[in-house]
Amino acid sequence: MSRLCVPYSYSWNEGVTWQSYTFSEEKLRIRWITTDADSVSRSFLLYGESVSSSSSTSNAKAYPRLIKIDFTGMHERRCTEEDFERWTLLSPTDECVLGRRITYARRKQLAECYIDDRSPTPTIVEITNCTCTIDDFEWYVRASARKRDRG
Repeated sequence: MSRLCVPYSYSWNEGVTWQSYTFSEEKLRIRWITTDADSVSRSFLLYGESVSSSSSTSNAKAYPRLIKIDFTGMHERRCTEEDFERWTLLSPTDECVLGRRITYARRKQLAECYIDDRSPTPTIVEITNCTCTIDDFEWYVRASARKRDRG
């Protein structure tokens, strides 16, 4: 579900704090936002639609909008090794997901720095194989439950 919004809110620290910015008084229904594949760019493309305010809601026309958002000046310091932490993807019941325990290096939540192509790259630090559990077969458990419920 999308909604019309102005101003726009963003967080650089995983939602601990939020900042608002109005780059247009035009309300947009945001459809998607993207950046480069390596996720080191501080520029984003936002695609949305503006809705004509002169029309009634039921007859409103949507006009496509593509907006570049550039956070280049937000943090002046490039991330260093000390700005990263180890993070492990967790399943609802343990630290193994699909038979693997994967630990990544990621930027610390409150590190006020940016990642670029010269920063230490957040990558997989460690992969450990582990025994699969029933949680690794959630699709099968759900399908079996539906089949059982139908009789």
